[in-house]
Amino acid sequence: MNSNIERLLSDMISYYDHTKNTEEDNFLLKAQNKLGRKKMFSRTLSLFGWINPINHNLPDFNPDKYDIFDKEVMDSEDFKEVYEGFEFVFKNIPEMKELFVLKEEHVEFNPSLSKSDIQDIYL
Repeated sequence: MNSNIERLLSDMISYYDHTKNTEEDNFLLKAQNKLGRKKMFSRTLSLFGWINPINHNLPDFNPDKYDIFDKEVMDSEDFKEVYEGFEFVFKNIPEMKELFVLKEEHVEFNPSLSKSDIQDIYL
């Protein structure tokens, strides 16, 4: 796993542990200062929850992708708003693209990551 991905994961952990969120060079904190917390927080929190091993026992957990579009609860306008939020995050935190790929209705791991890298991410 490359150093940017390791740092991004570390930054995600410290970003959501508010007691440690003091590093000015934190990728997420820098983006938040530029974009605003509300716009960025929910989308990055969704991705962090997807890779967090605590959530892997949930019945709807899918290790291959994080579904953005939930046909049972979302209409097309809701989906468009959520998707645009993900686009915004990926555009403004370019390091996310080293870890994730934004697809039409979901996010998945970057195909350049090995299975071993993905297992390390889950730990």
